[in-house]
Amino acid sequence: MTRDENVALVTEALGRFETHFRDPEKVLELFTDDLEWWIAGSAKTSGTMDRAGMLAMFRGLPSYTDMGMRLTPNSFVVEANKVAVEGESYMEIKDGRVYRNRYHWLFELSGDKIAKVREYLDTALVEELVGKA
Repeated sequence: MTRDENVALVTEALGRFETHFRDPEKVLELFTDDLEWWIAGSAKTSGTMDRAGMLAMFRGLPSYTDMGMRLTPNSFVVEANKVAVEGESYMEIKDGRVYRNRYHWLFELSGDKIAKVREYLDTALVEELVGKA
């Protein structure tokens, strides 16, 4: 895939957290079956998860929001099959709070799908949202 195709794939995948948040299978449609997703920190959501683990996490999203989570990429660095992204989130919580976080993701692509994700974020903000482990 070209650089532009890699960026488009990652952008579409991030967009699905908002547009398809009620359908976790649709969110993960652009990810491989053997997905490996690692999240930094020591929060309840930190660590390495496979596709089933990510599906379970995404199934919980509608309990927090009626709008999904907007993930906005701000910059990209692409090298071969890896796409590094700086971005931010925005999500209105049902109780009136707003969840905003800043991210660095490293996506590793396999063909036309995403096989691995490394996600760096402020896990204290996640704990405010979902509670501590």
